[in-house]
Amino acid sequence: MWLKLAMTLPLTALFYGTGLVLYAFYRIHGDPLLAGHITKSDQILPYFVMNELPHGLPGLFIAAISAASMSTISGGINSLTSVSLVDFYQRLWKTPNMAEKSQMTIARWLTFTYGALVIILAGFVHRLGSLLEATNKIIGLVGGPLLGLFLLGILVNRATARGSLIGWFAGLVLTFWVSFGTRVSFLWFAMIGCLATMAVGMICSLFEKPPDPRALAGLVWSNRNPPKP
Repeated sequence: MWLKLAMTLPLTALFYGTGLVLYAFYRIHGDPLLAGHITKSDQILPYFVMNELPHGLPGLFIAAISAASMSTISGGINSLTSVSLVDFYQRLWKTPNMAEKSQMTIARWLTFTYGALVIILAGFVHRLGSLLEATNKIIGLVGGPLLGLFLLGILVNRATARGSLIGWFAGLVLTFWVSFGTRVSFLWFAMIGCLATMAVGMICSLFEKPPDPRALAGLVWSNRNPPKP
């Protein structure tokens, strides 16, 4: 974690430095946004690359963006498939088929489904605003319900697994509706998703048998005292 922080800070400084350099450059040479050459401020870096850098470098720039996008998307889809298969299907399905061939078929269908969903959602990216706003919206959409799910498990002993998952899904749906169906600021998305997840999760857990306190105590003890290899 600390290594990641040490590597993230120089990259963050590089990103902000790039923005400052572009701001200073176009303060002298004229703002392309005001001139009508671009329609959004997020297009300033590609505009600079295509018009100011020597021949060959724009192609490398586009190739780097494509490679980074493909690796990130493929890694995310594989992670979603693994989590859905292991944590949801194998654990929550009443009679999961554990045969290797069946698991592979389900994983392929999940990968196809998540890929199609990503393609569909890509058509709505332009509604998320600028790059900074879109990033914070996505973090709020996903991070808010996820935070509520973790807080349920940490703070509420009465919460059950199924009730927490229902609360997480409800928080996710509500946050998506708030994002695309209302004019609420994106700064509130995380809090709305977190509170909705906790509220619905606690209510749904009341309709189920409470977790065994001895099992919870045993889980805490096993986490604090892992078996020696």
